[in-house]
Amino acid sequence: MKIQIIILSIISCLTLSCSTQKLFIETTDWEKENLKGKVKSTSLFQDSILLNSTEYDKKGFKIKSIFYNHDGKLRNEIKYDYSNGYLTTETSEFADGKVYKTTYERDNKNRVIKETSIYPNGEIDSRIEFEYNDSNQIIKRTYIPKNNNSYCYTFEYSLTEKKEIHCTYGLHYLNELSDGLVIKRNEYKSNGEIRMGHSYEYNNHQDVILEIELWDNKETDRINYSYEYDETGNWLIKVQEWKSGGKSKVRREITYY
Repeated sequence: MKIQIIILSIISCLTLSCSTQKLFIETTDWEKENLKGKVKSTSLFQDSILLNSTEYDKKGFKIKSIFYNHDGKLRNEIKYDYSNGYLTTETSEFADGKVYKTTYERDNKNRVIKETSIYPNGEIDSRIEFEYNDSNQIIKRTYIPKNNNSYCYTFEYSLTEKKEIHCTYGLHYLNELSDGLVIKRNEYKSNGEIRMGHSYEYNNHQDVILEIELWDNKETDRINYSYEYDETGNWLIKVQEWKSGGKSKVRREITYY
C-alpha cells in the first residue's frame, strides 16, 4: 500500500508540474517570417537588384543571410551557429572586413536569457537580458549599453492583449491581438494619452493587407498591400501603396526542399 501511495504521489507531482510549466519550444524562422512549407532559400529583389538572400536548414532555422546595397554591392553576410539545435552565435562580416558578433546565453530550459553584441575589436557593445514566466513568455527585457546604464521593458499578457511598459520613461504600448496577430498597436504617453497608433488588417495567408498610422488619434498615413502567391501560399510579389501615392514593388524567389 505504501508503494502505491508513493507512486501515486510521484505521478501527481509530475502531472502538476506539467500543467503549470509549459515546455519551451523554439519558434522557427519559417514561423517568424510566415513562410509555409519546407523553404530552403529566399531571395528578395527590387526591380532587377538583389536586396538580400537567406538559406534555411530542414528544421526551418536560418543558416546564412546576405544583404546588398541598392547599387548591388555586398553590404554584409550573417552566419548562424547552433548547438543542439539552438542558436548560439550570429557572425556578421561586412564588405570592409569588419566582423560583428551576437552571442546568446540560454538557461536550462534553452530559453535565451542574455544577448550580447560584440564589436570587431572584441569589446562588448551592449547586452539584453530576459526574464520569463511559467508559460515561457518574456516578462522583462533589460537593455544595457556599454555605459552600463539600463533601460527595461516589462510585459503583460492576455488572450487578446500584450502590454509593454517602458520602465525608464513611463511610456507603454498596448497590442490588441486576434488569432495571435497584432491588429492594433497604440503608444501611450506617461499621462495616459495616445501618442501614436497603428492598425492592421490581414488576408487568409496572414499577410498584412492594410496598415493605418495614427498620430494624436488622427490618420497620418495609410498603406495598402497586395500580393501574388505560389502554390504553397508564400508570396512572390508584394506591392505597397501609400496614401501619398508612392508605390513600391518587391519580388521574392523561393526554393524548397
